[in-house]
Parts: sequence; C-alpha cells; structure tokens
Amino acid sequence: MAETRIFKKDETPVRRQPNGTVSMPLVNKESCGSNLTIGTVTFPAGFAVEMHRHNCNEMVMVLAGDCDVEIEGVRTPLKPLDSVHVQMGTWHRFLSTGPTPFTLLTVYDHDKVERAFKEIGKVVVGH
Repeated sequence: MAETRIFKKDETPVRRQPNGTVSMPLVNKESCGSNLTIGTVTFPAGFAVEMHRHNCNEMVMVLAGDCDVEIEGVRTPLKPLDSVHVQMGTWHRFLSTGPTPFTLLTVYDHDKVERAFKEIGKVVVGH
C-alpha cells in the first residue's frame, strides 16, 4: 500500500547522466510504495531522445522550455504546460527546439517502467 509522503525539491536527490540529462525520481515503489512512477527529467538544449516505447501508459507535461514530441512519425510542437498521453507500446520521442534546456514531468501507470529503444533494440528498466 502506498504511503502519504511530501517530496520537497531541495531534499530530493537528482541523477545526472553523462549525456547531460538530469532526472529527479519522485513517486515510485521505492519512495512511498506507489504503483505509479512519477518524476521530472531535464534535457539540454539540442537534445533528442531516442525513439522508444514503454511497457505502460505514459503522461508527459512540459514544465519548462520548448520541445517537439514525435509519435509514430508525426512531430508536434509543445510549450510549457502542454501535455501528452502516450499509449503503451507506441513509438515516441521528445526533441529540443529551443535555445534552453527543456523539463518534462513524467507519469507512468506502472511501478516497473521499461524502455525499448527502436534503433539499438535494447530494453532498459527504470525511470
């Protein structure tokens, strides 16, 4: 059972990746026993996420910056507070379109999120 918990930004650890992305896991099985996986990820200007799909549904909201979402070959410009729902198994990616980093809030309806990358055929587990 999930427990009630407050997540303070200044007290939440971040994960910095070699590619320049910074993620902040928030709600998940480890942090409070939730079946949801929620967090933020910030991408550097000029960054393009590789085409991938998930084992669960995903909701994404742009918190800052400008980006495009590409879903099954169709690109759509996004700005802060625009949201996207991506159905499980749908190929998609996010691409920087502005001069500054962009930050996404991600919500997955599963406690074990898998990403299958189209180009390399690799599956990665985790947020």
